[in-house]
Amino acid sequence: MRIKARTSSFSSFVEGQTLSERLRRGRLPVDEALRVARQIAEAVEAAHAKGIIHRDLKPGKIKLTPEGRVKVLDFGLAKMEKSVRGGTAPASDPDAPTLKAETTQPGAVMGTPAYMSPEQARGQEVDKRTDVWAFGCCLFECLAGSKPFMGETVTDLMAAVLGNEPDWSALPAEVPRKVATLLRRCLEKDPRRRLRDLGDIALTLEDSTQSRQPGSIAPTTTETKRLPEPSKRPSLVFRLAPSIAMLVMAVAIVVLLIKRPVASAARASQIRSLSVLPFAFETQDPKLAGLGKWIPAEIRSKLGPLQNL
Repeated sequence: MRIKARTSSFSSFVEGQTLSERLRRGRLPVDEALRVARQIAEAVEAAHAKGIIHRDLKPGKIKLTPEGRVKVLDFGLAKMEKSVRGGTAPASDPDAPTLKAETTQPGAVMGTPAYMSPEQARGQEVDKRTDVWAFGCCLFECLAGSKPFMGETVTDLMAAVLGNEPDWSALPAEVPRKVATLLRRCLEKDPRRRLRDLGDIALTLEDSTQSRQPGSIAPTTTETKRLPEPSKRPSLVFRLAPSIAMLVMAVAIVVLLIKRPVASAARASQIRSLSVLPFAFETQDPKLAGLGKWIPAEIRSKLGPLQNL
């Protein structure tokens, strides 16, 4: 915007406190931390969709409005110049000055040391995964009330970022397992193993928040149906199985006796004919009506080829 031949820029005023100011009073309750973190992830993901990498995400640049909305401020370090801020703020202070360099080039270190990714601390080229790391630092601080990496000097702090692991035991016990796993993936020192998409992270946090609500039902991919309980009374076929088995054995014995060569005419004359009568079941179960006819027919088919019968 030009006013009297002078170029000016304007930005909106966002009411509320920064996340850094809120954290000075202690950690956030888990539900509130997940809600705030989800909105941070959505905001930074919107910037990533436009090709913008924040590079300096930290609680001091996150505003919490009175309406409960989260605003991420001061995007990007496209023009990197020497810091105009001084002071002796501790290296781990979320309001510590942003380290800047003249131009974007390999070896240039920029950002706030406590929230720098390892590749950023080394001055290497960074992409949106460096924002994922900084997001993980913010989420850890919201949940634990302390920063994942600390040091008295910038050198000590960068050494902790490059070589130390966060104190995972500082996370409250009520933090969902899914969120704890997500946080570990955000703070992977190797960017190749780190989560890449803050949009997916926002969805995971939303699911975790909903699953913690009273009376909520965790989403599932398939509907679970309760199967009818099996009847404790055995079916009629199973109850008749021993009798049928004995009948089959008796038929088999008769067949063997007929097939064996007889020692004498008297013995051979003992079995010359065999009557197979229909079976009648005491029960009136219609399912067994066909069985009463099938058994005799099966027996006759087995005895038919015998020459001595």
